[in-house]
Amino acid sequence: MRSRRPFILLALAALLLGACATTSAATPPAGADAGVVLLVRTERHLQVALKTAADLRAAHPREVHVLVCGDAVTALRRGAPLEPALEAAKAQGTRVVACGLSLTDKQVDPAELSPHVDQVPNALVEAVHLQDRGFRSIEL
Repeated sequence: MRSRRPFILLALAALLLGACATTSAATPPAGADAGVVLLVRTERHLQVALKTAADLRAAHPREVHVLVCGDAVTALRRGAPLEPALEAAKAQGTRVVACGLSLTDKQVDPAELSPHVDQVPNALVEAVHLQDRGFRSIEL
C-alpha cells in the first residue's frame, strides 16, 4: 500500500501556494516585473506550456518560467521527444525548471536532464518566490 504522506504534503503545499497566489495577485510589490510562471504536472500540459510561453514572449516580451512537477519530469530527460522544444524554449528566453522532489519521486537522476532544463529543490517554493516578485501564476 502506498504511503499517503507525499500526497498530504503536496496538498498542504498547494493550499499554501493558493494562499500566496491570492495575496500576490491582490497586492503585487512595487516594480513587479509581471512575469508568468506556468506550473505543469503532465507531459501534455508541458507541451501546451511550452507553446504558451512562446506565444506570450512573442506577443509581449516578459520572463516566463515553466515549473515541471510530477510525471512530467520524465519528459525532461536528455534525448526525450520534447528535447527540441526544450531547446527552442531556452533559446527564446523561457526557463524550464524541474522539481527536485518530483525527480526523486519518479527516480529520475538529475544528470539525465536535458541541458536546457534547470533544477530547483522544490518547484512549489520556487513558484512562491516568483509570485513574491510579482509573477502571475497558472497551474495546468
